[in-house]
Amino acid sequence: MEVIAKTRFGKRKSLYDSIVYVIVGSEKEKFGMHGGLLCEYSAFFRRALQGNFLEAASREIHLEEDRVVDFDLFNGWLYNQTLLARGQTVDEISWDTLIDLYLFAGKRAIPLLMNAIADLLIAKLDSSPITTLIPLYEKCAYVYSQTTKGSLLRQLVADSYACWASMFEHFRGIPEEDLPMEFIYDVALAYIKLHPEHSDGDFTILDAAEFYHVSLHETP
Repeated sequence: MEVIAKTRFGKRKSLYDSIVYVIVGSEKEKFGMHGGLLCEYSAFFRRALQGNFLEAASREIHLEEDRVVDFDLFNGWLYNQTLLARGQTVDEISWDTLIDLYLFAGKRAIPLLMNAIADLLIAKLDSSPITTLIPLYEKCAYVYSQTTKGSLLRQLVADSYACWASMFEHFRGIPEEDLPMEFIYDVALAYIKLHPEHSDGDFTILDAAEFYHVSLHETP
């Protein structure tokens, strides 16, 4: 992060040049944050604060559609470069929390945050007890309703189900209309990819975190 900041801005202190205010959610909670830092990590904020928009002049950005809990996590990550509180383990942060934050980060074009979340989701697959290993199918359906084909979050969710054959038991008794067909198809493909004894594949999710990283040169 240090290298990226210095390359673009010349001096890191310029990231902390001035304060802008972000008003979030129906609660209208106000966050005072450094404009340079927001612009460094988010194409959305860069366009708003450096373009010909009202926000550039007023130094206020209103995000009425976003949730305060997501923005608060983003705020903490932006300044501390971690999503875990002191002493918190990856098992203690839920799939729901991380998925909601990932969707927020995609909406606001924050690729480094998306990648940090992907890394934590993969870490959960490696360390969590089986009961919390994967997201509930309702959350998977939600992910598919909020993303499009080719989404790396979709791929990660599908791969998480396919990692262990026993996970298919979660589909038993679930009404067919509650499971997106795209999700079932992606899980089937992922199972073939993740279980080389049943195919020619040799992909292992726990050894391929960067596979789920969005490009820093593209706006999600």
